[in-house]
Amino acid sequence: MSDAKFPPLLPVEPTPPRLAPPGFVWVCVACGKTARDRYGIEGEHSPGWDESCMLNSELVEESRIVRGNGGRIVRVDEVAR
Repeated sequence: MSDAKFPPLLPVEPTPPRLAPPGFVWVCVACGKTARDRYGIEGEHSPGWDESCMLNSELVEESRIVRGNGGRIVRVDEVAR
């Protein structure tokens, strides 16, 4: 038998929820599209939400989102307004 020492296991971060809880929305930080379902399957989502959006998405409070003309996201504030 080997006396090899293995590094300790890293803690596993919990998987984020697929569906955004009330008051929150998934935002693609690459293009600004939004979705209630991280996979874009159920509920409301921006046209064109795809796998890239899912991989680049962050769960954001809707009150932090600033939208411009046409409903596009202009920015996400650090603190809720």
